[in-house]
Amino acid sequence: MDPVMQHVRKWAAARHLMPGSAALLCLLVSCLIVAVLLAVGPTFLDPRGPLSTMTAVAVLVGLVVLVLWRFDHDHPVASRLILLASGLAFLILAWDVIRLLNHTTMALALPLADELLARWDAALGLDWPAYFDWVGSSPLWRGLMAQSYTSLTFLSLLAYLLLCLFSHPRRSIYFLETFTFTAVFCTLSGALFPARAAVDYYLGAGADLSAFPLEPGLYHLTSLERLRSGAPVELVLGNLPGLVTFPSFHTAARLLMVAATWRSWLVIPTALYAAVMIASTPVYGGHYFIDLVAGAVVALAIAWAWARHPKNVGIFGPVRVAAPLRDERQ
Repeated sequence: MDPVMQHVRKWAAARHLMPGSAALLCLLVSCLIVAVLLAVGPTFLDPRGPLSTMTAVAVLVGLVVLVLWRFDHDHPVASRLILLASGLAFLILAWDVIRLLNHTTMALALPLADELLARWDAALGLDWPAYFDWVGSSPLWRGLMAQSYTSLTFLSLLAYLLLCLFSHPRRSIYFLETFTFTAVFCTLSGALFPARAAVDYYLGAGADLSAFPLEPGLYHLTSLERLRSGAPVELVLGNLPGLVTFPSFHTAARLLMVAATWRSWLVIPTALYAAVMIASTPVYGGHYFIDLVAGAVVALAIAWAWARHPKNVGIFGPVRVAAPLRDERQ
């Protein structure tokens, strides 16, 4: 057989170890939206950023090619390397695309939604200032929540690594796919509800927050104001803070990781961390409580729907089949 065709067939046979076509299509649509908004909007891209991203992606894709050249896809070590390298390549690319989508859509400068979000909190009977004061009065919670909020990226990558190495191969891919769908949905929804967020709305930018180890919920304001000003703004990858208030993607991302680790030994530590991190989002993320509710609804809906996809059936344990009804005439 032609060596090139043999390699193509090996790549096709290993395709189930890589993110699926739906996630790739979602990312492609996001790229097209970003391209259009960069062409017609006030934002422009620093060309050095994509070069480093594409270099990292190329190295990881090259690793996949090398592994497939040397081994069959069903080799126990090779399959895990393919799973890890292809997933990381996808994640690196997706993260930059989603950040660019976030900033280019925020430059649309739709009306601020802070008053609406605060009214929704009040309608639910949730008192954001009281919760902020309670957290601020406890040095233990201030520190613990700051650590949990800032460690999201590192611990997500760690959990993804553990899923790749020690769980059903589809679990890690399931997480990447639901992560992508949810991130794009939250980003596009967030553009419709831009907000300065709860810390600024209730306390103002001049509030004394010196007791907190990390500045609560104001880190995004400079970028948001520049994007909404209408003036040209250069987008530098690696320096694009998250700007979505509603729905909360921090909340959604944690619940997606809990879903991906469901019925595994990772679920308990993941759920404990998720609880603390979600509790930190109103303070350090500046989120209204309704943001958390919306983020949870989006994540759970996407996680549930994607778990029912035929290719994901059985990855969380045996599927229960209802027993046949007895014929009472016998």
